[in-house]
Amino acid sequence: MKAGNLRAITLLLLVFVSLSAFSQKKKKRISHSSEESIYEKIGDTDVIKLYRNVKFKHEGAIMTCDSAYYYRKENSFDAYSNVRVNQGDTVSMTCNTLHYDGTSKILDAKGDVHFRDKKMTLLTPSITYNRENGTAVYTQGGDITDPENTLHSRLGIYNTTTEWFIFKDSVRLKSAKYSIEADTLFYNSSSGVARFRGPSRIESDSGYIKCNYGDYDTQNDIAYFSNRCEIHDRASVLIGDSVYYHRNAGIGDLYGDVYLADTIQRYTITGQHAYFQEDPEYALVTGDPLYTMVDDSGDSLHIHGDTLRINTGQEQKRLIRVYFNSKFYKSDFQGKCDSLVFDESDSTLRMFENPVLWNGESQLTADDIYMTLRNGNLDSIFMIKNAFILSKVDSIKYDQVRGKDMKGKFVNSELRSLYVLGNGQTVYTVMEDDKQQGVNRADCSDIIVRLKNADISEVVFLTKPNAKMYPLKDIPQGELFLRGFNPRLDEKPNSKADLFLD
Repeated sequence: MKAGNLRAITLLLLVFVSLSAFSQKKKKRISHSSEESIYEKIGDTDVIKLYRNVKFKHEGAIMTCDSAYYYRKENSFDAYSNVRVNQGDTVSMTCNTLHYDGTSKILDAKGDVHFRDKKMTLLTPSITYNRENGTAVYTQGGDITDPENTLHSRLGIYNTTTEWFIFKDSVRLKSAKYSIEADTLFYNSSSGVARFRGPSRIESDSGYIKCNYGDYDTQNDIAYFSNRCEIHDRASVLIGDSVYYHRNAGIGDLYGDVYLADTIQRYTITGQHAYFQEDPEYALVTGDPLYTMVDDSGDSLHIHGDTLRINTGQEQKRLIRVYFNSKFYKSDFQGKCDSLVFDESDSTLRMFENPVLWNGESQLTADDIYMTLRNGNLDSIFMIKNAFILSKVDSIKYDQVRGKDMKGKFVNSELRSLYVLGNGQTVYTVMEDDKQQGVNRADCSDIIVRLKNADISEVVFLTKPNAKMYPLKDIPQGELFLRGFNPRLDEKPNSKADLFLD
């Protein structure tokens, strides 16, 4: 044999030996032992039947059973009765039957499967476990327990390396603090983070959460949800397209069609963005915010503006600030101003910068207007500087009263009396048998005006007035309107929806 040929053969042998060693390193054979074994050849398959105290070893795993069929060429086996698997101190399993492929390192276990790792136990009729990537899959329903939780689902995937579960179909998770029902749930047994995909519900002693997509840190009670979420916590309701909620800290952030409510205090807030904290109570709402308060009769006061802010004031009563383009609507009174403040501690509503109030057919204006409410109804009013009230009689005539300041009293939210303090002036139509007789024009420092059905029924002059009665045909044009006359009836909101009109 020539030297060149010898060198080539030697080189090929070295390559073959190297490939064989590599192959053996990648695909180790399963070792086995038993008290009894029988060799059979079934077609092209070599089968070794093993009985009594059967043991298999493969790459760190020990598997035992009462009997088994070992397939030498395929490097796999089927195990029967009292099957046990131990993979060091990480994973253990018992079942009735098991098929194991030593090449793919995949176990298929069936019958009363108990699968355990360092933190949890899974009970299921069958499971497939991939030792290579640490993934376990069940499809016939499973129940998982760990020191804090129990969980059931129809389908489950568990990665023992990352400790992430994926559960699908009829998912139910329970712990001492909460319970969860979900369509699809991702859960990390180490961090306690639950991820929801599909309609889900989280219940606790204080309420529940409904969501469709998002994460919930079960250990720290922190939630972030999108795709519409509802949080019902005791008397509070929080709803938004996306919601961040830290329950222990009592803070949250909501975006998109936001809805906040307190069923005890009987109020609701809507808007596009809301930040809130629970103690002390605080909320900031923007994006067409609307505050609605229900009175004892079931009627609602709706308040709207560019920005809404709520603080807890004295005796845990709320202080509600609405600023820029503020409006409010109630069936028996409406108003508009640049900004307003409602203080629940004394039920006072304060209007600032160009305020106007409508009550029935009457319009009230002043530099500043303060009102007090009783059980949600108007009780009294204080009009500071340039106070003016008017009520339309017909297309050209208005009953009017003006003065430096005014104080008014309401009965059943209807203005019944006004006390004019300083520089009082009146223009009102004199009626007899429901027919207009003329217009009375009077100036008097202090005046009491009594009203009925939004019309002036009586005027009492507390000092000697300068007054004159004009017949209808002889009314001078300049006497029909007092200084500061400015009807704004076309600005009056006639419904809750009108509050959002420019």
